[in-house]
Amino acid sequence: MRVVFLDFDGVLNQGYDKVRGAPSGFDYSVPSCVLALNALTRAMDARIVVSSSWRLQHTLDELRTVLRQWGVEAPVLDVTQDLDDASGFPAARIAEIRAFLDLCPEPIEAFAVLDDQDIRLDINNEVVKDEEIEARFIQTTTEVGFTSEGAVQAARHLLRPVRKP
Repeated sequence: MRVVFLDFDGVLNQGYDKVRGAPSGFDYSVPSCVLALNALTRAMDARIVVSSSWRLQHTLDELRTVLRQWGVEAPVLDVTQDLDDASGFPAARIAEIRAFLDLCPEPIEAFAVLDDQDIRLDINNEVVKDEEIEARFIQTTTEVGFTSEGAVQAARHLLRPVRKP
């Protein structure tokens, strides 16, 4: 199974609503970003695992509905676990992705990570290292979102099998 770990804000949408000329609130999708994601997941037969913070306010079914409404075609397999630290602050996203990879009952053949934020940083801006995940991370720009160039890069990651423990 191939998996795309998907953030929403800054990946499927942009940080600025050019139509309205104001900050967007990240409550919409950009068709070109969705098209790039669909081209990637269709070509690679990949499933989506939501790593976006939207998973903290919405159920899996609600997230599936939003993505369908935006035109995302790939099946949404699951969400990453919320790993708060002892103070209740969010863990680095890279740690949550690692936990998903380690605990997933189905073998993951390959994966890519799409996010506009540095997934290695925790709430205190401390870096959490994971070479395998870092090597499969495509960082989008918030103002542009996911592009066809990013899809080509992600496809390369989805063609490269994961290391077996």
